[in-house]
Amino acid sequence: TDFNLLRSVAVQTGLALENSRLTATVAQEVAQRERLNREIEIAREVQEWLFPQQLPVVAGIDYCGACRPALGVGGDYYDFLKLPNGDLGVAIGDVSGKGIAAALLMASLQASLRSQALTGTADLAHLMSNVNMLVFDATPSNRYATFFYGQYEQQTRKFRYVNAGHNPPFILRRTDDGTVHVIRL
Repeated sequence: TDFNLLRSVAVQTGLALENSRLTATVAQEVAQRERLNREIEIAREVQEWLFPQQLPVVAGIDYCGACRPALGVGGDYYDFLKLPNGDLGVAIGDVSGKGIAAALLMASLQASLRSQALTGTADLAHLMSNVNMLVFDATPSNRYATFFYGQYEQQTRKFRYVNAGHNPPFILRRTDDGTVHVIRL
């Protein structure tokens, strides 16, 4: 009877120890998940600040932009740049993939565009070639981005653009009779 009692106590003690180890493992996984969720939240906040916070005022046009990533953070990109001559730069891009890796590449794309566009060049093909080279050099071979960039010239009211594989954006133009004319770029 003593032997059976000891065996029963040993089995119960073993189960209690195993439950304790499993509880500790689950607690570690929950803590790790909470850390990752917090890091994703921080990445989302940083990415939100990469999108335009205030739109440059440009006489004669109304424009807006918005982005809602599927996973909280991602590789979608848009930007409006006040150019040195007072014109407006408009950028739209999409980095392959989702999540933080795509968001980091999007930030690199934004930095590359801004560094090139703010030089004031009017040669959009050359500007895009430079952006492409900068992004290509900083990107793994399994990643890519589609991109659209245009410049609205206030004086002439012309919009010049280049498209690097992105879906064609639209311009919506209201006519005198109130109808909206859609122009695919």
